[in-house]
Amino acid sequence: MRVGHCRIPPRRPHLCLVGKVGHHGSRRSRQRALPRKARGLGLLASVLVLGVLAATTHTQSGPRPDRPARGNWDFNPKKVWEISRVGDQPLAAPAELRVSPSGEFCFHDFDRRLSYACDAHGRLVRTFAGQGQRPGEVSRYMNCLAGDERVVILSPESLHFYTGAGEYIRSVPNDLFQRFPLLYLGGEAFLFGPGALTQVPGTEARIDRTDVGKGESAEFARVSVSDQDRQGPPGAIVLGLTPQLVAARDPTDGRFYYGKNSEYRIHAVDAEGRALATFGLARARVAVTETEKRAHFAGRNITAERVEKMVATLPDQAVHYHRIEVHRGLVYVYAAATFTNSLTRQPIDVFSRSGEYLHQGIIVIEEGRHVYGSPDNLRIQGDHLYVILEDGAGRRTIAKYGIQLPGR
Repeated sequence: MRVGHCRIPPRRPHLCLVGKVGHHGSRRSRQRALPRKARGLGLLASVLVLGVLAATTHTQSGPRPDRPARGNWDFNPKKVWEISRVGDQPLAAPAELRVSPSGEFCFHDFDRRLSYACDAHGRLVRTFAGQGQRPGEVSRYMNCLAGDERVVILSPESLHFYTGAGEYIRSVPNDLFQRFPLLYLGGEAFLFGPGALTQVPGTEARIDRTDVGKGESAEFARVSVSDQDRQGPPGAIVLGLTPQLVAARDPTDGRFYYGKNSEYRIHAVDAEGRALATFGLARARVAVTETEKRAHFAGRNITAERVEKMVATLPDQAVHYHRIEVHRGLVYVYAAATFTNSLTRQPIDVFSRSGEYLHQGIIVIEEGRHVYGSPDNLRIQGDHLYVILEDGAGRRTIAKYGIQLPGR
């Protein structure tokens, strides 16, 4: 469940890749037929080749200085359109904005307990995923994933599949609190893992690559979890405070980028999970006061007693980032530079595929507006930015802007 940018399901973690070293038979039997000098030269050549392969398959660097090589980047948003109604209804509590590559989008309205599919001009196509028990309905809306011209709605007990236009396909049983989709891979495939780092048993957790339709699953990575990562109220995720695993995939080459957002280290792996690079920034986390934590829960349907318990157990620092995306081969890391329900500036750190820190980008929301609720309600797709906005009078709208993206 989301309340603003408070989500109440599962758990997510820190990753250490698990790789396998291939076995190619005994080298000793081949060396017996060679003179000693040749064996030595052959061994030296093997070492050199292995060294070159290692250098080309994985680049690991410590945290880089917090100085972009190409300076700051202004995305320079220019408004294309803005809607305040969908169909014949005003927007009430819109959230979970998801946009397709062709510009169609969907969102969920938590007050109306209904999802909406819209065309690229903001016109209503259909409503879907209403609350209920019939086919196509969801018992309790928890989250939404999109990709491959599909939308997947998560409820506590099922994954509900729809077309991008909101047409119901089918539902697959899934215990969200035991198996949380970290990333949708298209079709019926996901990366599954804990939804948050809090309450992960032991010192490791697994990330699995699973096709729920075929019933096939394989380990993708291992997750190491520290005591500090477990800090937080059980069963709740507060975006920006709760340590989580964040992951993205480049659809053009299949690369994955992921990291534990309580530290600024991003891991790049290929389509099979083999390590390619590790990179990050030497940046301190932003302190968050108890007053700021209480303000986050103000006006929500949460008892004062529970608010105080959550305030006492939530971390006193914001996470480093809350989302990773890939656009035109560049890695976008959405920095959590502040903890607020009224976001007006979204910093985005832009990296090359190999981890060079290229730009510190900034998206500035137009004056008199802020991102409504969660920073998750700000999305880049192609050359456009989509944002759920709120003004000082509490009016909510969805706006589309043209933006300028940096080149490689």
